[in-house]
Amino acid sequence: MENSINNISEYIPQWLNNLKSETTRRNYLYYFNQFIQKKNFDSFSEIDIEKYFLNHSYSNFSMINQKKAVNSFFNFMEKKNNYCNPVKKINFPSNNDNTINILKIRKRALNNEICNYIIYKLKNNFKNSENLSPELLVFISLLNTGMRVSELLSLELYSSLKDTGEEKYYNYLRLEGNRFFAFLKGKGGKFRYFYINNNVTNFLLKFPMKEGEAIFKNRKGKRLTRYGVYYYFEKIKEKYLSNEDIYKFSPHSLRHTYCTEMSKRNESPINVAKTVGNSVDMIEKVYYQNIKDINKDYYIL
Repeated sequence: MENSINNISEYIPQWLNNLKSETTRRNYLYYFNQFIQKKNFDSFSEIDIEKYFLNHSYSNFSMINQKKAVNSFFNFMEKKNNYCNPVKKINFPSNNDNTINILKIRKRALNNEICNYIIYKLKNNFKNSENLSPELLVFISLLNTGMRVSELLSLELYSSLKDTGEEKYYNYLRLEGNRFFAFLKGKGGKFRYFYINNNVTNFLLKFPMKEGEAIFKNRKGKRLTRYGVYYYFEKIKEKYLSNEDIYKFSPHSLRHTYCTEMSKRNESPINVAKTVGNSVDMIEKVYYQNIKDINKDYYIL
């Protein structure tokens, strides 16, 4: 079935509202718009769409996400408006060689020298100050836990909270003996729990924390935001790093650093997957296979 862009544009807001999360809505709209702008045909027939995707490199990250977004939109049209999904029967070529993509992910992991240098600089900047650096706390915590930024910022202190067998309480830290216990509701609504290592625990205890309040705060004592974290990292990048130092420096690069270091230490991929909230298959495929291809020494506290 064919249709014009003008005829289907009115359904885009309905499609977006039907998606589960704001992140998915934002990403799918971005890639769907890329598809609309780049395609050089007027209809949405199966033949035209198939030619469009097959004439591009399907290993390209942008094209893969365009295909997902387009398929999602036409699935919605098919269910809600009896519109035939032109993407449904298209067999796209599979790319079984993931070596290039895996190496790109690994390149985002920081090496020993860079991490030590950043930590030294952040400590040195505040050595004569009574206030500890929130930038340093965030950097060390992400580096040594592999948590996502959203998970880290959602953590609150509940030292007396006990397990009730229910999932009513989540995204909290609880001090057990000399270590913090973390219970998280992560991406996709998956629950996980793990112990924070001693180095992070000792550093966290230096910061003032109150029961029921956010662990990570800005200099004004308010809950740190995602924007604040990325602002910290942009400043670190501007002051201490050159373009040659890192493939892509961001808070998420510390997640890659953690997983890479755990693989080099021969930590069980099951434990790593449980800590970071990914599947064991993904952890093994990206971080454990062909680990000898990496010639860098990676850092962990």
